[in-house]
Amino acid sequence: MATSIVLFDIPCQFPGKAWSLNTWKIRYILQFKRIAFETRWVEYPDIERICRAHGIVPTRFKADGSLHYTCPAIVDRSTGAALAESALIADYLDETYPNTPKAFPAASTGLQFAFAEVHDFKFGPGWPLIAPAVAKILNPHSAEYFIRTRSERFGKPLDELITTEEERLRTLAKFQTEFWAIIEGWYSKTQGPFLMGGIVSYADFIIASDVRFLAAVWGEESKNWEEFRSWHDGKWVKLRDEVDRLCHQSSE
Repeated sequence: MATSIVLFDIPCQFPGKAWSLNTWKIRYILQFKRIAFETRWVEYPDIERICRAHGIVPTRFKADGSLHYTCPAIVDRSTGAALAESALIADYLDETYPNTPKAFPAASTGLQFAFAEVHDFKFGPGWPLIAPAVAKILNPHSAEYFIRTRSERFGKPLDELITTEEERLRTLAKFQTEFWAIIEGWYSKTQGPFLMGGIVSYADFIIASDVRFLAAVWGEESKNWEEFRSWHDGKWVKLRDEVDRLCHQSSE
């Protein structure tokens, strides 16, 4: 099948393996819509150069006020569109390919954007456990950039964020109570596996992407993953598997 869409993603040490929680959202949605695409791998320090070259505008500002370019980003060769940021890309795909299943079901777009904003804000307690693990799976070119920029953000080296088993357990518990328990509270209000009951939506692609991300960066043999997968009776791994099924995507 001819591909018109190029998805820019960040590589890791395992060739061809997608891991980023943000790019997985769009990977899932493209698969859900059965829109053929190709992946172009871009190391962290090269994202700005590649985005500028394709006319993709920055998605936000850095703390120092400079422009911040991010993945995922896409170029749609059939329309000439070039854009970044997961929710904006999902909205574009719904509008541009109206005969495909919707990432934002009818009348839910505003709520889906709100869910995404709250999700990103609430996800914060997990980063001290996650960021050091991300650095370990990146290629050297990206790892140096990631360690430097995230250490600046945290105000200390990444390898000093969690130094004891007690700190690990305390941080994992905080991640569970201050993020996943809130998400569980919302999902428990619905009848069905998805946030909208029996209808999959952008919110579910976000959560399934989180699960894939944690499995990739922590590793499925890790203590963190083993504890996480049992939370809420394994609901989140089951949700990922259901999203995988709809997208014809293997969980391996």
